[in-house]
Amino acid sequence: MSNGRCVDTTMSFSTLDGLPMGTRCGSLDPGVILYLLHEGWTAERIEELLYKKSGLLGISGVSNDVRDVLASTEPRAIEAIDYFVYRITREIGSLSAALAGSMR
Repeated sequence: MSNGRCVDTTMSFSTLDGLPMGTRCGSLDPGVILYLLHEGWTAERIEELLYKKSGLLGISGVSNDVRDVLASTEPRAIEAIDYFVYRITREIGSLSAALAGSMR
């Protein structure tokens, strides 16, 4: 936000883009969809994966709740938190650049 005006967001066409969340994937290479289709996945199964079984849940294999993931000692849970923090940091940099550009 700059002077009460939205400058940018982490989302795109849908809420899938941007930061990974509890269950949604976040930014994803479109080639993944093509790969899954070639592997015989249906559109419905892919949609379920992207919206409900990805994000912290999909990476950690523990939970979609960051508190549960933080409490876990599972290596995948630690990886999920590391990835989440990395993506937050990357998005902050991107949003900062967009904000700086809006101040001209």
